[in-house]
Amino acid sequence: MMFSTSSQAGFMDELVGNITGFNSPEHKLKMYQAIEDKQLVSGFYSLSQDGKIETIAEDIKNGGFALSGIDAAEIAFKKRAGEIMNMNAAEGWFDRYMSNADDDEIAKKYIAIALGRGNSVAIYRPGLGEILCDHFGILGLVNGPQRAAFCGHDRVLVEQDKTGRVVSLVTRVFQGWTFMGVTLNQYTAIISGGHAMRHIEDSISQREMDRYFIREIRPTASRQPTPQPKEDDLGHQSSTPSERNL
Repeated sequence: MMFSTSSQAGFMDELVGNITGFNSPEHKLKMYQAIEDKQLVSGFYSLSQDGKIETIAEDIKNGGFALSGIDAAEIAFKKRAGEIMNMNAAEGWFDRYMSNADDDEIAKKYIAIALGRGNSVAIYRPGLGEILCDHFGILGLVNGPQRAAFCGHDRVLVEQDKTGRVVSLVTRVFQGWTFMGVTLNQYTAIISGGHAMRHIEDSISQREMDRYFIREIRPTASRQPTPQPKEDDLGHQSSTPSERNL
C-alpha cells in the first residue's frame, strides 16, 4: 500500500502531539515522565536527568537505527533501507524485499523484554501493518509532496499478557524521499500504553487479528537443574540412606 503522508493525521498526534520542533530539555523530560510503560521504553532509550542527553541502546544503534521520535505512547526509530530510481520502481523493490521484522535488533530486544515480564508475543502477517497505518502515525515521518509512505510490507509484533490483553506492539512503515533518485527509509514504531492499546482492541476485530496471525512466542518455564549426587571430602559419591549397605 502506498499513500501520501500529507493526508495522514495519525492517532498518536491527537493523543499527545508529535515532538518534532519541541526539542527543549524541559519538553523531553515532560514527555519522558508521561510514558506509561517505562519498563519497555527504557530497554531502547534513556534520558539524562536534566533532559539534555538522549541515548539509545548500543545494540539498536549498532543495527543502524536512529531515534526518530518519542512521546508518551510511542518510540520510533529510523533506518536507511535502500535506493531506487523513482517511486514507480518501489513495487519491484518490495517484491525483492526480505523482511526480518521479527528477527532484527529491535525485534529481539522487544521479544526478550516481553517474555522477561511473563508476557507472550504474537507475530502477524504484513496485512495487519497495513490496517495499523489507518490508526497510528509514526513519529518522524515527514509530510511533503516528494514523499510517499508504503505500508503492509513487514510483520507486526504484538505483546499480550496472560489474560490476552494487548500490552504493546511493533509496526513498521517505509517512506520514499525523492532527491536525485529515491531514498527508502524504514520507520519502526513501538507503541504502548493503556489508551493506545484500548484503541487497538476497540478498532480492530478479533476476526481480522486471527486472519493475519502466524504464531505466538511464549515464555518458557525455567527448568530446575537435575540434582547431582554429593561427593565426600575424598571425592566419593555419597549415597542416600535408602541406598546404603547396612
